[in-house]
Amino acid sequence: MVSPDNAEKKEKILVSLWPGLGDIMFATPALRALRHKFPEANITAMSLWGKVGRPLLAHNPYVDRLIFMNPREFLSPIRCYAFWKKLRSEKYDLAVQLSFPIHWLFYLLGIRKRVGFGPGPFWWLVPNREGKDRNTHATDHFIRAIDRIDGVPYRDGKGYDLKLTKGELGTAQRILAEWEHTDSPIAVVHPGARCNKNKRWGMEKLVALMNKLHRQFSVRFILVGGEDDSHMSQSIAKQTEARTLDLAAKLSLTETAAVVSKCDLYIGNDTGPTHIVGATGTPIVAIFGSSNPSAFRPLTDKAIVITPEMECAPCFHPVGHMWLLWGLRLRYYNQCRAMDSISVDDVFRACESFLAK
Repeated sequence: MVSPDNAEKKEKILVSLWPGLGDIMFATPALRALRHKFPEANITAMSLWGKVGRPLLAHNPYVDRLIFMNPREFLSPIRCYAFWKKLRSEKYDLAVQLSFPIHWLFYLLGIRKRVGFGPGPFWWLVPNREGKDRNTHATDHFIRAIDRIDGVPYRDGKGYDLKLTKGELGTAQRILAEWEHTDSPIAVVHPGARCNKNKRWGMEKLVALMNKLHRQFSVRFILVGGEDDSHMSQSIAKQTEARTLDLAAKLSLTETAAVVSKCDLYIGNDTGPTHIVGATGTPIVAIFGSSNPSAFRPLTDKAIVITPEMECAPCFHPVGHMWLLWGLRLRYYNQCRAMDSISVDDVFRACESFLAK
């Protein structure tokens, strides 16, 4: 076992991460716990399934090096071999799996000491609502993996870490200053969910919610999102009667977080930006339909999660529903009845609880 108290040697640690934005935010408390155990270690965070989340860790004080790669980069056997050879030459002392099972790679890299989360290598094939692990928050799973290193539980909090630069905060301040200044509250709305359409609340309901909040509290709105969300944000901006600033596809992830940090409320689905906002301190109203809030809710005391009261929910699974590997494809293209059951009034009451204070 690697000893955190070994002062004679600067440990080299490799941590594998899921590529999703929310998954990376879920892992930040575990990275903090790892640094707490190994204050002098050289820690490398690695994701082999995409680069989109790299900015979230670019200024993380608990990580020394980042390796983010796209799967297509591994199509070349020569590049695969070069990548493996380079990593193996690093001679890591400890590997931590906070991702899809990757112990085989750790083994091929010659890393003898390995820890990970999950009850077994095939935990992700278990049906969605079976077993207590399905109702354990992802952050708790990740922290438990760190606890397994020396058997000492980490107790210093589960809050997310996100370091925003002066430039990003300055950009946010400039955007808000250029917008017409009034004393009315500002709510940021993220209408999309790029990876799964079943996580999107109806656009018509979102417009109705915005109109109701505008009439009741004179709320102004900022629409955010990526390229995939821009068509929705444009449509919403045209339909709503509220004053709206459409910034979808115009800001980086961290600039978006900086803007939200200076606003009064955030409204979004179970998607990466919602979890990023969990690190800003801004109140969150998160709309969950197919997702399990026990496992994936934003970990902040300023969040209200709206969930449907339907027996079929939660139904989202990272591979497929009820053991069917093609289930995710079916559910991707069909509208989630549980999400449809969430009413405008349900979400309005949650928003009201923050705005009425």
